[in-house]
Amino acid sequence: MEVRLQKVIAGTGLASRRKAEEWIAAGRVTVNGKVVTELGTKVDPDRVHIKVDGKHISSTQPYVYLLLNKPKNVMSTLDDPGGRPTVKDYLRGISVRVFPVGRLDFDSEGLMLLTNHGDLAQTLLHPRYHVPKTYLIKVKQVVADEHIRQLEQGVQLEDGMTGPAIVKKVKKAKLNSWLEMTIREGRQHQVKRMMEAVGHPVLKLTRIKMGPLSLGDLASGEFRYLTDREANALRELAEQKLASAEDTETAGSKAEEAGQSGRMGPFQESEGGMKVRTHRCGELTKAAVGQIVVLNGWVQERRDHGMVMFIDLRDRTGITQVVFNAERNAAVHQTSHALRSECVVSVTGQVMARPEESKNPNLPTGEIEVFRGCRRDSE
Repeated sequence: MEVRLQKVIAGTGLASRRKAEEWIAAGRVTVNGKVVTELGTKVDPDRVHIKVDGKHISSTQPYVYLLLNKPKNVMSTLDDPGGRPTVKDYLRGISVRVFPVGRLDFDSEGLMLLTNHGDLAQTLLHPRYHVPKTYLIKVKQVVADEHIRQLEQGVQLEDGMTGPAIVKKVKKAKLNSWLEMTIREGRQHQVKRMMEAVGHPVLKLTRIKMGPLSLGDLASGEFRYLTDREANALRELAEQKLASAEDTETAGSKAEEAGQSGRMGPFQESEGGMKVRTHRCGELTKAAVGQIVVLNGWVQERRDHGMVMFIDLRDRTGITQVVFNAERNAAVHQTSHALRSECVVSVTGQVMARPEESKNPNLPTGEIEVFRGCRRDSE
């Protein structure tokens, strides 16, 4: 069966249909070795070889996108050691292994996206991309306009100030209120904690929207496949978020190279701003062992092993592991405790070869690590 070329490319999950059209128009797509630039071209994906930038695309393992209305008192994971029901119990007839994009509390219900498209899931989940999620909530007592304004300005929680919420009153009774609340963060129990902070505990919570997806009238415990339009809208959203982040990183890089001050983390290396980097986080190899390098990026993950702290430092090229060892430099090790996920930092350190047992073959920089606080980089 012949279908439009851009639809075939989008169907693999490689890009949205709009992005695929841009690739075709730019001459980046070939069919059986010939460049195709006509957007109306139709192909039979089972009978032709399609390449993008010289690389074959494959439709043998298509991406699957499911929308589930998770019932109350069901785990949003695929298994539960305690034997409680999980969302997997509701995926009848699905032979492809999919996984949940995000989670809902055990006692919450509503829209959950499940997919085997890992890159898209990571983009939708990552806090830096601020994908909106809307909840229909029932709360105790009638919510005053003053409390609505508090929520719309952000609420102080124990883990910091929240971003502003979009709040709309749906209906009210003598003893409770129904609200629609949209947030762009993903903190644990965030909606419940925000409502507690303004004195209105949540009695019922249903997620009704996530990005371009809506729950609609899907019955509790039922699932459906996303339409082509919905799947395409998801991919376009992910591309927009990534492009926006790329622009931010590029602007930050230009500011660094111009010696301007930017948003700083705990490892600001000089009063004038972040140091000009010597390498990007995905570039370091064993050839750099012994060198003193400057890396600028975001904190992807922090692992505290007592006397040693490990930080995964990320930029758009990849990740480098940074090590803070108390035995080498106690003062520098102590400062590492101030780091949190998504802090922007500038780190100077010495490239060291990893011990054989700690090498990571799945990481391009997996043979090295950067030690912060070595004698030479502290001089």
